[in-house]
Amino acid sequence: MDAITYTSEEDYKFSSSYKSLVQNHYNSRAAEMAKDDDSIDQDIAMLKVGGTIESQIIKNDLLFKAARFGITYTDKIEEFYAAYKAAGSTNEKNNTNIEKSYNTLKKLAKGSTSPKFVNYENNAGGTTSLDDLKGKYVYVDVWATWCGPCKAEIPFLKKVEKQYHNKNIEFISISIDVAKDHQKWKDMVKDKELGGIQLFADKDWKSQFIEDYLKSEITNYVKDVVVDVRIMNFKITVIGEVKNPGVFPINDERVTLTEALALAGDLTVDANRHTITIIREENDVQKVTKIDLTTTDLYSSPFYFLKQNDLVYVEPSKKGVVKTGFVSDISILLSIVTVLLSSVILITNIN
Repeated sequence: MDAITYTSEEDYKFSSSYKSLVQNHYNSRAAEMAKDDDSIDQDIAMLKVGGTIESQIIKNDLLFKAARFGITYTDKIEEFYAAYKAAGSTNEKNNTNIEKSYNTLKKLAKGSTSPKFVNYENNAGGTTSLDDLKGKYVYVDVWATWCGPCKAEIPFLKKVEKQYHNKNIEFISISIDVAKDHQKWKDMVKDKELGGIQLFADKDWKSQFIEDYLKSEITNYVKDVVVDVRIMNFKITVIGEVKNPGVFPINDERVTLTEALALAGDLTVDANRHTITIIREENDVQKVTKIDLTTTDLYSSPFYFLKQNDLVYVEPSKKGVVKTGFVSDISILLSIVTVLLSSVILITNIN
């Protein structure tokens, strides 16, 4: 592996395998940097590592891939943007896109005044505006009757509401259903006994309040009334016999099993390369499969490309079991792992 170079622009342009190899290499370096210095988040570490890349073409591409989604979920917007600028991207189009996202998102940073909604229909009767709730903390859940992940969060939202009952906080759920589904919204509020303040946005996705909060994400994927759905907070979990287990945000639109293992620092010497377990939840059904890394069959497996919230578990080899006293029991693992998709939840304090 020492003979491999990670700066071949020709290979990077035309070989997807080489591109994945390069991405894995720098992702691993970023993971190591974040592990060695816990004051640096991994998304920012990736920008710092990207700044050291010799090839300007590769640097520009990897920096943009790391920043275009990373900037939407970082909780250190100023530090993130400063790291991007310092990394030295020379692609003006990319830089303009990231700057645009930064200018939009910094308005929503902690301490900023919240965007407002005015006279949204209240399921309990009348209308409600954000200004009606001045002096209170406001928890805003944006959802829709067609959104499966949103509905999956309902039990947890009810639990939080109960926990903060009689506190100085209001729980607002804003439906972005289209007008024709208005009755469906009212029926679901009743059938699922939804609490808090249930509101119906005035112009579904195009409501000003929704755009003010989510415009940087929506405008990339909404053309007229056609929605191209992409997962913005794509994360996978890698545990077991890897050097750097954890939860990893994915900066690209997809990730392979081998890329995920590289993000986790690669396998340990005690890893069982014949038994990699992947746990996936789809349509409320949990699926479990085992993959052998030593065969070419892994490339044709439907689990080779990971999905949102997949859990990858690397079992120890027999030698590892003896060394650590670990008992490999996937039923125990399944009993403690719950994989949930996340809905968009916004919390703001109204000034």
